[in-house]
Amino acid sequence: MLVFFEKSLSTSQRSVYFSRHESLAVREYQNQIGKFPTVITSHGANPGIVSHFVKMALLNIAKDTGYVLPKKPTTRQEWAALAHALEVKTIHIAERDTQVGNVPRKLGEIHSTWSVEGFISESVQPSELAWGTNEKQFPKDGHKHDFGDMVYG
Repeated sequence: MLVFFEKSLSTSQRSVYFSRHESLAVREYQNQIGKFPTVITSHGANPGIVSHFVKMALLNIAKDTGYVLPKKPTTRQEWAALAHALEVKTIHIAERDTQVGNVPRKLGEIHSTWSVEGFISESVQPSELAWGTNEKQFPKDGHKHDFGDMVYG
């Protein structure tokens, strides 16, 4: 995301929290006007695309076992209910990086399998720490965003 490089924006405006806040605003706009194209932000592989694979796997299991779907699930609760009905106990996602370079890595050298844009943007975005609701006092050097309702320290 190029916004992480934009020095004219405040740290809050360059944060992942701001991106989420903006995405939720798009959802509210969609609710007001009705039909709207799907918006996918910060999708990633895990849990991003993996979630799609899991949903497809649940539908395949239902079909292969003869389970009759009353309707295709659309909410988290409906997907969870389908997994429960199919007696799915655990979903384990494992990644295996088989990329091997032909030049050995030097001591202290980092090799990344991320895309260049992904690696750079995640490296330069502001660090964010959430202050838990169980904490008794807000830290003296903590800061709050000037939008939304979340507190970051």
